Amino acid sequence: MKGLDEAPTPVEGCWVQTRGAAPRLGIVQRCRRPNGRWEAEVHWGDGQPTWIAVDHLACGFQPGWEIQDVPVSQTRTSLGRGRVEAVRTLASREQVLVQIADSGRSVWLPYENLRRIPGVALCYQRAQVDHPDHAERCRLRMLAHALESWNEVTGALSRLDVDPLPHQIHLVHRILSSNHINWLIADDVGLGKTIEVGLVLNALRSRSARLRVLIVTPAGLVRQWQDELRFKFDQTFRIYGRDFAIHDVAHWRLEDSVIASIDLAKRDDHLPKFRDSGPWDVIVVDEAHKLTRDDRYRAQRYRLVEALRGLSDGLLLLTATPRQGKTNRFIELLRLVRPDLAEQLDYVEAQPDIVREVILRNRKATVTDMEGRFIFHGQEVQRVSVPVSREMRNFVKLLEDYLRQGYRAGAEGGDAGRAIGFVMTVYRKLASSSIAAIKRAVELRRARILGRNPPPANLDRPR
Repeated sequence: MKGLDEAPTPVEGCWVQTRGAAPRLGIVQRCRRPNGRWEAEVHWGDGQPTWIAVDHLACGFQPGWEIQDVPVSQTRTSLGRGRVEAVRTLASREQVLVQIADSGRSVWLPYENLRRIPGVALCYQRAQVDHPDHAERCRLRMLAHALESWNEVTGALSRLDVDPLPHQIHLVHRILSSNHINWLIADDVGLGKTIEVGLVLNALRSRSARLRVLIVTPAGLVRQWQDELRFKFDQTFRIYGRDFAIHDVAHWRLEDSVIASIDLAKRDDHLPKFRDSGPWDVIVVDEAHKLTRDDRYRAQRYRLVEALRGLSDGLLLLTATPRQGKTNRFIELLRLVRPDLAEQLDYVEAQPDIVREVILRNRKATVTDMEGRFIFHGQEVQRVSVPVSREMRNFVKLLEDYLRQGYRAGAEGGDAGRAIGFVMTVYRKLASSSIAAIKRAVELRRARILGRNPPPANLDRPR
């Protein structure tokens, strides 16, 4: 048993150098202990091996060399091949920083446990191989690395109860490879924004042991979000106000996966609790087009998300209609997602390319299945000319006169007139819908004015 102050014995193949002003570089051949003091037989560059005391030797490894870890104890398995990154002296012992080839991680190891081996470049030049099936081994290792990397940035290969489509995989890859989780996902309705969020969260959870996620959604969707994440992604989320309640701010530390109704969370008695909920890794806001400062009712929702934005470095807004023809509201959403681009977003009309840094959007017309076949084929629209009869032209004229008189009466009738104007607007919409709809509405109106029973509805309609 070696003493605590005794230096370890270099393994065969370890590179060493003599201590002093003019060090000699050599390779350890073997070690012995003739008189209670360890010696090493070193093969020097001049070809002459000599015996030298181990405590007169120092580390001879250089950065960039390829090495093999050779543990001297049977209780530790070898870390495999690696590359020397640096050398240091710690408590009079020299250590080598090695980047392990299999794992990619860097560890400090005693230089005595390392053996230099031919590097990849040298083996390639010499056509030297370790195994007869080296080509197949290389192919399988490259394939495994590619699959591991692809799953890390997409989550598409995890054992989930979903079969992600190409546009979903590409969107998740774009998010995870962007070095930030701040995006407005604006896919068309029906393209699976919930699945995309689930894939993102699944990939992030594979990287981190603990991920704190808050999903804010309209009240009618909280249960749907909970079920989809549970059954498709095996992620358990608890609904705020249903599955748990917060009576003390400290209780937030027990909640890592939360779904909250936006209309519940925005209330004055709940908003302070969310402001004190602590940092979140990712916050997801569904139906984000309902956030605005303009409308008093929707402004409360915007105020909630604005407060939550300060609690997280990752914000995903989901909406199929981000612009809605109102540039100011659109810019407000973009600012929530990327406050660091606030100045550029003020000039989004002049610099539309900046939108690509904030929005991810897929359209139904371009999405395909895994075989490259379009999923949505659209509809063929043809214009059909229908001749208008004299009776029809007469009906349209009478209806226009009736609506005109109704609007005039509404404008002159004060509060009661507004009700009349509303009725006229309904008639206009019915007239643009179908002849049958406006005909039925006018018949009911006439019967009501005359105090008669309404005529029976025509049930003999094609289905």
